[in-house]
Amino acid sequence: MNYRIVLGCILSLLIVSTVIGAFPLQQLEKGDTVSIQKFKGLNKELSGIDKNSETKLLLLWRHDKRTNVDTIKSFAEMCSKRDVPCIAVDLQEGTMEQIKSIVGADAAEDIYFAHDKTGVTDDWGIFTLPVTLFLDKNNKVINAVGYEGQYAVQVGRYVDFLTGKISEEEYKKFENTSVVHDRRSRLPKINFIKRLIEDGQPEDAKERLAKLDKKDLTMEEKLNLAEVYLKLDMPDKVEEALQGVSEYNVGAKFYRAYAAYLKGNLDKALKTLHSIEKIYPQKKKLFYLLGEIYKQKGDYKNAAEYFEKSCNNSAI
Repeated sequence: MNYRIVLGCILSLLIVSTVIGAFPLQQLEKGDTVSIQKFKGLNKELSGIDKNSETKLLLLWRHDKRTNVDTIKSFAEMCSKRDVPCIAVDLQEGTMEQIKSIVGADAAEDIYFAHDKTGVTDDWGIFTLPVTLFLDKNNKVINAVGYEGQYAVQVGRYVDFLTGKISEEEYKKFENTSVVHDRRSRLPKINFIKRLIEDGQPEDAKERLAKLDKKDLTMEEKLNLAEVYLKLDMPDKVEEALQGVSEYNVGAKFYRAYAAYLKGNLDKALKTLHSIEKIYPQKKKLFYLLGEIYKQKGDYKNAAEYFEKSCNNSAI
């Protein structure tokens, strides 16, 4: 299998997926029901959660990642000020002692901490952590957000709106003052460039890419732009496109690993891909890329295993 064929195979897998959008879970949708009782409570039994509460908060996080630690602290601060059940599921399964050392013993009493021992979240298509879900009294998903600046304020105001403490008009006024609206999204132009590439018009795509305004892009625009550079076999431009995107962002990690692979840095690509192997939602393309890297390294046993996983995987 030559280099161009391999590149085409991997890129064809990229085409069928989209990077992180406004809703940070690919397989879980608004209106889906979350089985809270399947999580394993650490400090409290989850059966004690107020079943009549109109709103519940569910945070998915990892105790070993800095951005997640910042968020759990803000989550605890916000929950202490609002009368809603708050559940925090550490997907890295830290002990209660570790969690208390992060949020403090007092804050730990206000929140239901849990582990996902039964794999409830395995099929949710989590792109990045932390993720906060807003649930209604029947545990149906109202909304979900990924990492946000001013987390406690942003999430807290949304909770105030959901619980009727502020009106829809008040919330929209707050939202409008918190978001910059004086620019048009670059996504339509970036997606059009992708279509040109997929239609076999790379030169036209490069011409439009050169004219694209790349200043002050959103995270979603940066991730899509990185994908464009990969499709055009321009791995040296990927890091430039991802400037400012968190090193913990799972989508960015995959693109950085793919760029390292294209530049011949196979060990770096392997290390990064293995670090997200369990949580990256698009298993098929990740397994395929791992198989190709192992093949190039002469490790045909691992290569065959990952190629087989790629063919048999039904996660997409």
